Amino acid sequence: MNRVVYLLQFRTKPLTKNFGDIIIKRLTSGEPLKEGVRILDIYYLNGFYDVFIKFSAPDHITAKRYYETIRAIYKDYFLDDPLLLKINFPLIKRGKLNPELEKLYDFMPKIED
Repeated sequence: MNRVVYLLQFRTKPLTKNFGDIIIKRLTSGEPLKEGVRILDIYYLNGFYDVFIKFSAPDHITAKRYYETIRAIYKDYFLDDPLLLKINFPLIKRGKLNPELEKLYDFMPKIED
C-alpha cells in the first residue's frame, strides 16, 4: 500500500514537565501507530517552529484525523494552529539525490503563450 508523507510543524509555549510527560507518554505507548500514522521523524527545534513531525499515512483522511488529534491533545500548549503540509516531491531523501529529479518539471504550471 502506498503511503503519503506529511510534515506537521508547530510553535509551542515553553516546555514544561507536564507537556513533556504528555509527549513522551503518547510516543512510548504507540498512539500514532494506533491512529494509522507511521512517525518517520520528530524534531524539537530551535527557530521559528518548535516541533517538526514527518509522518506517513495511507490517505489524507487519516492524516487530517491525526492532525486534529494533535490539535486537541496539545491545544493548551500551542501558540497557534499547527501547519500540515503534504510532501509533493522529494529532491533529496536520506542524503541521496532523487534519481528522477527531472520529474520536478511536472509541477510547472501549464501556461499557454
